[in-house]
Amino acid sequence: MGKIIHNYKCGQKHIALGKNCEDRTYAMTLNDVSVIALADGAGSEKYTHSGIGAECVVEVACRFLCKNFDRILTTPDEECKNAFVSICQSELSEKANELGLDSIMYLSSTLLAVAVKGNDTIIFHIGDGVIGKYTIDGFSVVSAPDNGEFVGTTYFMTLADASNRLTMLREHNNDVTAYFVMSDGVSEYVYDEVNRVFTDAVVNFINMADDIKGSALLGDAMQKYIIDTNPTSDDCSFACLKLVASRAEMGGYVPAVLAKTIESIKETTGIDINEIVKADTYDAKVTKNLNVTGIEGQDVNLVVGDSGKEAAVTTE
Repeated sequence: MGKIIHNYKCGQKHIALGKNCEDRTYAMTLNDVSVIALADGAGSEKYTHSGIGAECVVEVACRFLCKNFDRILTTPDEECKNAFVSICQSELSEKANELGLDSIMYLSSTLLAVAVKGNDTIIFHIGDGVIGKYTIDGFSVVSAPDNGEFVGTTYFMTLADASNRLTMLREHNNDVTAYFVMSDGVSEYVYDEVNRVFTDAVVNFINMADDIKGSALLGDAMQKYIIDTNPTSDDCSFACLKLVASRAEMGGYVPAVLAKTIESIKETTGIDINEIVKADTYDAKVTKNLNVTGIEGQDVNLVVGDSGKEAAVTTE
């Protein structure tokens, strides 16, 4: 089902004002579906309970996607978006009543969510923040920030036309190592919006998912390298769903470079490194014999020693 980390931290700007963090993250695994969700509460003074609203919508998003994943795959976008927004706003209304608020607008926030089941992925996104993925070819943007008409503005789940602003995507994830979501407080430091490029710092975040304390490490990293370095830093939040353990661990774009190197060696010498790597297979270990073709049309036998250790490069 993959490995999940998520965390959120209060920025220096809010600390100076005596305000709580308005970002929230949440994750859920249910019905063979894994979901990460993030929401950034509206920062204006009039949105007095935006952090609570953000907490509400991330939980609703995770439940909705886990319970309805298969149905969403085959239901028209407009119907799915309308249903999702309706459920979110209904729960926000209940929360507003509990708090004695006369409008859900006080609970405004963005939303970014990624759900995975098998080889299928569903994405919901409204407002700023970025959703990305990491594959053997490196980073790519899945959903870019949707900023408002004016500087410093964006769109929220509480809007009357939220279903029109909500981005919904479906895709296959066969080549995906990890999906990740981040608020603008993080993207400001690790994402070039003009060129749509992520920095390699995101690889470090992704690899924290392999540590049992990964979420805490993520929080510490955001605190040390983003929040503490800027007296006006915004709230920071990040969540990652790592699907494959082996690729991103190499860091940067090494997997893509390695693949090209292997192909270059094959073209130049005729040796297929992928065949040599098969020394880690059952046949090589048990029969202690591996056949590789490619050197001037010759067959080369690689014999595994009696110790049982492979005589060629392994994937370990």
